[in-house]
Amino acid sequence: MNLPNGRVRNWFEKMCECHKLSLLPLSSEVMIRAGELPKHHKDPADRIIIASALESNLVVVTGDRRFPEYGVTTIC
Repeated sequence: MNLPNGRVRNWFEKMCECHKLSLLPLSSEVMIRAGELPKHHKDPADRIIIASALESNLVVVTGDRRFPEYGVTTIC
């Protein structure tokens, strides 16, 4: 999706509001936990998502079959 400059923020805020999404902070606890996770998954962004879910006891919507190896509950 290509949006003109300055409109990405507006689109993002509307999507969060429309879908009742909230953002999790990228805390030092999450970053440390991501770094300490077993190396089942090499993608650092996915490891941050996994650590965030573990820290906040959340379910992750993903088709990635490696996530449950970390004890994360997933919905596909």
